[in-house]
Amino acid sequence: MKSKITRKTCRLAGIKIGLICKDKLWGVEYIETSSGSAGKVEDDVHRPFALATNVFQTRHGACETIHQMRAIGFEPGYSMASVGAPRIVAGKQITFKYRDKATGLQVVVTWKRAGKGAVLHADVTVTNRGSEPVTIDHISPVFPGLCSMKSGDWVKNMHIHFARNVWNAEAQWYDRLICEEGMNAQYLGGDSSSFFRLESLGSFSAGRHLPMVILEDRGAGKSCYCEIRYSGSWSMEVGGRRNRFYILPSGPTKTDGQFWQTLAPGESLSAVPVAFGVTNGGFNEAIAELTKYRRADLRPTCKADRELPVIFDDYMNCLLGDPTEEKELPMIKAAARAGAEYYMLDAGWSAGLRENWWIAVGEGRESPDRYPSGLAFIMDTIRAHGMIPGIWVEIEVMGVDCPMADKLPDDWFVQRGGERVIAASRYFLDYANPAVRKHCHGIIDRLVADYGIGYLKIDYNINHREGNETGRSATGELCDYESPGAGQLAHIAGLYQWLDELRIKHPHMLVENCGSGGGRMDYGVLEHVHLQSTTDQVHYLRMPSITTGSLAAGVPEQMLQWSYPKQDSSPENVAFCTMFGMLSRFDLAGQMDKLDKRGMRLVQEGISLYKTYRRDIPKMVPFYPVGTTLIHDSEGFVVAGLKKENHTLAYIVVYRLDGKDSELEIPLEGFAMKDMRAAILYPSERPGSVRKTRRGIKVTLPRKRSARLVCING
Repeated sequence: MKSKITRKTCRLAGIKIGLICKDKLWGVEYIETSSGSAGKVEDDVHRPFALATNVFQTRHGACETIHQMRAIGFEPGYSMASVGAPRIVAGKQITFKYRDKATGLQVVVTWKRAGKGAVLHADVTVTNRGSEPVTIDHISPVFPGLCSMKSGDWVKNMHIHFARNVWNAEAQWYDRLICEEGMNAQYLGGDSSSFFRLESLGSFSAGRHLPMVILEDRGAGKSCYCEIRYSGSWSMEVGGRRNRFYILPSGPTKTDGQFWQTLAPGESLSAVPVAFGVTNGGFNEAIAELTKYRRADLRPTCKADRELPVIFDDYMNCLLGDPTEEKELPMIKAAARAGAEYYMLDAGWSAGLRENWWIAVGEGRESPDRYPSGLAFIMDTIRAHGMIPGIWVEIEVMGVDCPMADKLPDDWFVQRGGERVIAASRYFLDYANPAVRKHCHGIIDRLVADYGIGYLKIDYNINHREGNETGRSATGELCDYESPGAGQLAHIAGLYQWLDELRIKHPHMLVENCGSGGGRMDYGVLEHVHLQSTTDQVHYLRMPSITTGSLAAGVPEQMLQWSYPKQDSSPENVAFCTMFGMLSRFDLAGQMDKLDKRGMRLVQEGISLYKTYRRDIPKMVPFYPVGTTLIHDSEGFVVAGLKKENHTLAYIVVYRLDGKDSELEIPLEGFAMKDMRAAILYPSERPGSVRKTRRGIKVTLPRKRSARLVCING
């Protein structure tokens, strides 16, 4: 008997979603751009979620779970029945509901339109509607029915864009054929027998990869993209099912992060927040849509940050965690001359001269001997030079030599196996504990009251891995977490709560997130802070791929870039280092107090110029006219830009590394070059030129290891 099939089409955020009902089962048939065509459909019904319980089972083929352990095939999610038709609120959201008779589990999936950009928010919640407890190992959304695999052309057309993100080599974007990164053209029943996967373990959410992926179909001229908003363990699976690609993003699971949680009758559990979208075009177009979404829906607002003020930080290639009053005073004067508007005291300010700040961290009290005139004197000096003072804290950990460490109860700390977790001679505070959050608020309140700080750098340098096994609940009661991953979820929720409370208590204070640079660069935490440190890289020639790559990791106005000319820097070197912040945010550092007059004038010129156009940055999107580059690329050029979407204005940074080529032609798609002007804005008096071509511009840099800022406007 032929199955009865019903179809509906709806649109959210410019995305076309094909819904299908077959034999009373509702699901997703395809996801397309608003103008795209799904092509020939196969009457396949895809459930928009994945769910697994502790009773691991599979009722279907080897591709799903037996050989490859693909999360999309886990039971009971794979076989759950739909409860009625999807509920559609035209142009705003779709809600799906599913039920499993055997366990009584009910899953509700909601896709909501983002504020801007071709992006959907995905929420998934599982509730135990049965009479017996059920243990959940995996709960996540799935975005199915993407690009077709029916033709073998996908092997040569389907690209995967992802960013490796390790210490000192952050935001390294790779553009690969997906068949070279784990997927192959072997099929069983219309399913690929392999898949592509990214993952991260622990509290360094971006310690291996950025939690995002872009799937580009160059044959069809479109891209799908997905981002996980969570600061702990996660995974991202891209595969093929029923002749179409899918993307499956997940937070901690039993496999990735030792998570499981038993739901008593009536209890619920939600997946971590996820964003997804599809648009015409490739990498540049996908990043543009994500940028608009992040800017509208996620970036915290702060009056003090509206002008994108220039920060000076005394750490990188500068005082390096060994500050003293004698060293700080000339640096404060130099930072003010350079044009800094905030002056930030980084690590070391709280440790004694003979102490190791790394293992003594925790109390947040000024050093007894680094500042003979007192830390308040340093802060007053900063203000006297027209800057706002800031300070560094690593407030989520406590060193083993911190005087408080032995006085506090164990339930203040992340524990496993009945012992405090120790990494690199530090304990981890558990932010699920209300007493911990109160204690940490007390430290910041005191720093604000005693020193009048207007900037807080929150650093995080070690990874607690799986999570916590025992602690205090939201009501302050002692509790044992069923799994370390459940403890991690509670801790990170507490951290987000604390950050939100911090911004409410101190609305004029800027808050920076740092994780040894970009080790925790995700939009779980970036939704709660103003700025993101991008790297700890100290070698200036390795910076261009990081500073440009990070423009795709977050909105440019949140990405904080070191700019650190040294004492012996040549003019080209000073300009090269100054360029790092030109498209995003400045984190001035280096040996600013020892620069000669010519070097200081170059820094001043760059900062003064930046202040003339920085208001444009939050209205622009990043683009890579010649593609992205990698940190080991030592020759050639690195190019990235910001543009207005109407193609009337663009700022483009061009770095020349080593190598023989001194000229580069840069295509500028969408710009009517006949009506545009092209000029080098910075540095204004160094050799180099730019001229228009029919398709874009040609930049000439006669000297190796040089950089220029080019403006295109009409």
